[in-house]
Amino acid sequence: GLGHVDLALGKMGIQRKIALRSQHYLMASQVLQQTDMVMTVPERFARRHELHYFNLPVNDVPQVETHLYWHESTDQDPANRWMREQMIELCQQVTAHDKKLDKALDTSAN
Repeated sequence: GLGHVDLALGKMGIQRKIALRSQHYLMASQVLQQTDMVMTVPERFARRHELHYFNLPVNDVPQVETHLYWHESTDQDPANRWMREQMIELCQQVTAHDKKLDKALDTSAN
């Protein structure tokens, strides 16, 4: 189906020709290296992987949300809990790093 980007572009009368959909940006970036395709990714992903990028002409695309799910039977499992804590800590570190990068880029652009 249509994603947020497609809906926003559709409001402008623009339709993309989609040749490949992927749940995984890293796999898609490998495809880019071997084809003349382009992909839609969050700006932070493009910067982090040193990809050439430009902003889409839309402003009403919601931010990408990430959720962590687990079955209630593993809620108290020490190994599962440890893994969840590690994932949360890593996400917090990446977010803090990205915010610093955003601030540095904003400062250098002015």
